[in-house]
Amino acid sequence: MNSQTNINQMGMDRIMAGLDNSIPQGQPEDISSAVLFAASDDAKFMTGAVMVIDGGVSCN
Repeated sequence: MNSQTNINQMGMDRIMAGLDNSIPQGQPEDISSAVLFAASDDAKFMTGAVMVIDGGVSCN
């Protein structure tokens, strides 16, 4: 591992330590609807948007 990887991992460890373990971990299929929407014609007017798909963790 290089030093940048170590710094990134330390930052991720801090973030993960602050999360409540009772919140279930997301799975790839949990974002499939958002990905399909973003790739569809229904999202043709969506530009520069950020879709936060975190199970509501960022709302706390």
